[in-house]
Amino acid sequence: MKTTLLRWLLFMGLTGCKEELFPLTPPDYSISIPGCHPPAIDQNIVGTWHFESNLANNGAGRVSTKGTVTFDQKGNIIDPDTLFSNDLGSGQIRTKTYNPAVNSPFSDYPQQLFVVYRTFKDVTNTSSSAEYFYVVSNECDRIHISSLHTNNEIGFVLTK
Repeated sequence: MKTTLLRWLLFMGLTGCKEELFPLTPPDYSISIPGCHPPAIDQNIVGTWHFESNLANNGAGRVSTKGTVTFDQKGNIIDPDTLFSNDLGSGQIRTKTYNPAVNSPFSDYPQQLFVVYRTFKDVTNTSSSAEYFYVVSNECDRIHISSLHTNNEIGFVLTK
């Protein structure tokens, strides 16, 4: 009786497995978003991005870093992974803001520049800095921004 029951269970198990498995096609990352025409940088930058950067950061020198950063519509930067340094000579940064389209004060960069402002505030002192960048490329799901006078070698790439 046991043998008959085992044969019946084996037969039912084998005949019940009729589902065919097909391997998934790997994604083709070279295909861009069809029909996507990127908006101007001041609109495209708004949102949360993944970054890869080789900017100098908090005295660490030029080290490749990765993380996420958010640029909001009001010009604020939410920077939990420190794309932009958290330290000025006078202390810890309290606010980070940006302006993606500033007229260049530099004669060798006639195009509009992307500027990051960092402000330190305490009870008696306020200090700030402005760091100028230029937009190398502005695509729907990728933005390349570089420091001035670096031949695109120092900067960061944002991806969705």
